[in-house]
Amino acid sequence: MGDGEIYGKNEAGEDNQAFYDHQYEAYFKGMAFEKFEAYGSQTGMQAMLFGALDALSPLAPVENMRIFRILAALSFAALLTYLLAWFLNEFGWGAALFLFAGSVATPAFVLFGRNLFYFTAFLFLPLAAHTYYLSRRAANAPHEILLVAFFSVLAKILFNGFDFILPSILMLGIPYVYYARRDQWTLRKFTQTVIVLTAGTAAAVAVSLLILWAQLWIYHHDPAQAAQYIINTFNRRTLGNPEQYPAYALSLEANVWDVLKMYFERGGVIAQTRIRFMDVFAAYGALTLIYILARAFQKNAPSAARANALIGATWASMLAPLIWFAIFKGQAFMHPHTNFLSWYMPFMIYGYAMCGCILQNLLFQKSTLP
Repeated sequence: MGDGEIYGKNEAGEDNQAFYDHQYEAYFKGMAFEKFEAYGSQTGMQAMLFGALDALSPLAPVENMRIFRILAALSFAALLTYLLAWFLNEFGWGAALFLFAGSVATPAFVLFGRNLFYFTAFLFLPLAAHTYYLSRRAANAPHEILLVAFFSVLAKILFNGFDFILPSILMLGIPYVYYARRDQWTLRKFTQTVIVLTAGTAAAVAVSLLILWAQLWIYHHDPAQAAQYIINTFNRRTLGNPEQYPAYALSLEANVWDVLKMYFERGGVIAQTRIRFMDVFAAYGALTLIYILARAFQKNAPSAARANALIGATWASMLAPLIWFAIFKGQAFMHPHTNFLSWYMPFMIYGYAMCGCILQNLLFQKSTLP
């Protein structure tokens, strides 16, 4: 099962704390069990990995658990470090400094960085993989883009399932939005790239669903029941009929706008403060407007193609969490203790860097980008 749902309640509104505490107690004390409850919503590759490491380790379970969480945290930190290095190389010290400060002060990164259930690095793997590919390839080959999309999305789903699936796969397109704007791609090239990205992503999702269906078939001994489980899981987490899923009726009956309002008005963006996400978004918007006006009235303004492209990509990235909250309304309603992480996929990350980039340009009154 893992520790992804330790905090709060499950989708049926039942308290999970005692249930998960018992699982950890059983692991730490080496207690035997006669039956188990399968978590049928993900393949569990991360569990296989940590299970293999546990079997090979000579250390006590409590020490293994500590090591596993360190590995999860280090992998996420390494991924963030790569993104930080990319922003530094692409935009200079302003973007990198703001992104570093924002990441350090982000409670969600601290909370989920060591999480074994989500194995958070894999949530951001598609973004990092495509950022790396585009930064290394001046000429993009369609078959290469398709393969990067397929394997990065497949790895994400295998290692942490379909949690945050929409923002995770949608944000892989944000580097393409940036590079298309920066390098002035033709509409035809951008459209063809989007089609290839969609094909690679769809193939990865299809393969992942087939693997999950096969696992459930083995567990339930019935292929039809396995398929129905997947359908029911999707329906009760999205926009399913409340009458068909009475245990989830409250979340399914919730208004989409009320769910969106919750994610705008709540959340501690910066550690030990009451800054809400809507406050940060307002600051992003104000700074963007100031930059646009400053550029409009600045005579002989130097080229700022990268800054302009970053601003466009940042605001485009806001669509990823918004679409997630709207379509997976049931899941978002029941799990606000986890779903605020969606804002960082990658809107908040790009936003931090955007603020640093804009301020660097405004303060120095000239393009200081690399």
